[in-house]
Amino acid sequence: ADGTPDDPSEFISKLSATEKANYNEALLALSKAIYEEANCIELTESNDLMEILNYIVKAYNRNDELYSNKGVYWNDYKKYNFQLKVEKLSSSGDTTESNVGNYVTAFGDYVKELYKKAVNDDISIDEDEPIMYFKNAGDAAPASIDDLCETEYGYHMIVVNSYTLPSSTAKSESDDKYGYQKDFEVLINELDEDTEDDNIYVIVENTYNEEKNRATMNQFFTYYVQAQTSATSTLDSSIQKLFSSMFGDAITRYTSSGFQNFLIFVDMDIKTSDTTLEKQLSNYKGYLMRTSQSYEKNDDFVDWYDSSLDWSRPYVK
Repeated sequence: ADGTPDDPSEFISKLSATEKANYNEALLALSKAIYEEANCIELTESNDLMEILNYIVKAYNRNDELYSNKGVYWNDYKKYNFQLKVEKLSSSGDTTESNVGNYVTAFGDYVKELYKKAVNDDISIDEDEPIMYFKNAGDAAPASIDDLCETEYGYHMIVVNSYTLPSSTAKSESDDKYGYQKDFEVLINELDEDTEDDNIYVIVENTYNEEKNRATMNQFFTYYVQAQTSATSTLDSSIQKLFSSMFGDAITRYTSSGFQNFLIFVDMDIKTSDTTLEKQLSNYKGYLMRTSQSYEKNDDFVDWYDSSLDWSRPYVK
């Protein structure tokens, strides 16, 4: 009543099982009515989707008759006093993996699911003709409540006007016109900055890859070493950028002094029968782990510290 969106989870938590089922049925019916109205030819002939959605909000508030269902009025969908609102998702540009985290978690996660479905379905969208799109039903009418995005601000039906296919790790020999991706040197160690005579190189056979979503070891090796030595990337810029997104955070953590100190301490494998010293060693190990994690509670790399991974490395005897 005050115009502030209510958290639906709070309302639903007070309903009985039967009341909840009735509520979901009413919500789905409203969602389908909005979808059908937004795609009604009488409206789409001379209006774009956003104009139609803004019209629907006004028609809903006025209790107008539906174009898509003659004899039915919007008042028929107001049993639970649902309020409608149209908003632009982003006023400053595209929603990408780098800024989707700016939204509440439930919304960001739903947008990611939409993107995955759009990519898997290979849908075609004209920027001048955006579509309503759902994580299960796609561009069809919502089939269940799960098709709607529920957040603390209500339920959302999302309009998609475009999407970009993800970068690919694939690289064929036929695409390598000048042969830059085969039989090239990667600098491992520069012993003397004043001369190249003592430089240590590895010859990489090639970085070709038939897989679109999986890096080869040669690709990763080339990316990792050249990134660590600040060398010019031999990889295509699109693949180099993709790897930076895929592996950048993990590499930053692995090469950090905090994590390396943790690994060295674990590798030392100090044993003692002194219970006091054993406790001190355990506390110190925990301290190294927490400082490596910068005391973050939700650490993406928490399983790096639980002994489930083999961090042993070869040593020159």
